[in-house]
Amino acid sequence: MVKLSPKGWINGELFLEWFNHFIQCIPPARPITLVMDSHGSHISEVVTDLTKKNQIYLLTFPSHATHNLQLLDVGVYGQLKRSWEKSLSSYMVKNTGLRPNRYDFHKLLKPAYYSAFSPETIISAFRKTGIYPFNPAAVTDEAIATSKLTDKPAEDNLEPALDDSESHSEVNELFTLPVLADDGNKCKQRRKTDSKAKYLTKIQEAAAKRTRGRSRKEETLNPQPSTSGVTKKRMKDDNKCGSCGHSYLEDVRKK
Repeated sequence: MVKLSPKGWINGELFLEWFNHFIQCIPPARPITLVMDSHGSHISEVVTDLTKKNQIYLLTFPSHATHNLQLLDVGVYGQLKRSWEKSLSSYMVKNTGLRPNRYDFHKLLKPAYYSAFSPETIISAFRKTGIYPFNPAAVTDEAIATSKLTDKPAEDNLEPALDDSESHSEVNELFTLPVLADDGNKCKQRRKTDSKAKYLTKIQEAAAKRTRGRSRKEETLNPQPSTSGVTKKRMKDDNKCGSCGHSYLEDVRKK
């Protein structure tokens, strides 16, 4: 019986179908016990009704104990993996350059499956887990013991704290910047300049230019009155006699 769910994991519908198949294949002797893990898909109202009608007792493993009590994990899947590797290697030798596809899968799995799920392997798995014959000592105390780290004092598991100087030095070592090589011509050190002072100088020059431009604009809009006429009148007055008003320029012209 081979079935596949849309997500590839067991679900309630597949388990119910398998459970009906299981009831048809077991011997007529009753009652019987079915051991399995406690996955949510294994327990449903329909399955419970079938167990009551067929006198089947369900015994589920404790949580996180399947690696010690699950028959398939302990004694069957390891043999299945080894048999599958042999079957696949045999196929690759006989078909050089070809890769098995999904149509070849069942042909390769069938001999490996029958080799792993043999009566001898299954009986050995029951014995290793201690389920049958019942043997509580089959699973050792070390296999189910708590971690040894929990038995140590809390202060033994703590690392010594670093003071500020040590922590700062470690951080500086981690974040140290790489030193670039000096190539001479390409990596010349630039002359340091005072960008702030240079910036202020530019501002002062710009302010002075704006002041000069503003004064020229005001002169253009408000022109001063010309003094050329007043100057000529003063020159004529200087050439006249103060008592009679006679002009000295006329005497010069006559001569």
